[in-house]
Amino acid sequence: MVSQSVANQRFNLLLLGVFALTALIVALMGVYAVGSYLISQRTKEVGIRIVLGAQPVDLVRMLTGESLKMILAGAVAGALGSFALTRLLRALFFGVSPADQMTFVVALALVVAAALAASYVRARRAARVDPLAALREQ
Repeated sequence: MVSQSVANQRFNLLLLGVFALTALIVALMGVYAVGSYLISQRTKEVGIRIVLGAQPVDLVRMLTGESLKMILAGAVAGALGSFALTRLLRALFFGVSPADQMTFVVALALVVAAALAASYVRARRAARVDPLAALREQ
């Protein structure tokens, strides 16, 4: 009888969880794509730096470090926004506070890790680019 009384709420939460997981996956893919795109826009600059004698490890460190600043700014803004929006869903939470720290930490860590992976992979690829090909690219 108790199970039947909360069946609708259980279904709504299951549906919300599936949509949240789907949104997280789409967000991870989007963050990866944007991070990769931003670094690919600097291919010409990287080519010039290589010609001038920059070491690949320094280029990777520079590109990843600059990306990290944007990633952290976006993570802070996203965490604040999601923390504020959880107040709207307070009625759907049972046994979990709307500001569940573990959920926030895991989601934020996944998004930051995806963004760092995107910037690191693309930075390594950019550091190995042929300078002449990078300078010809428009």
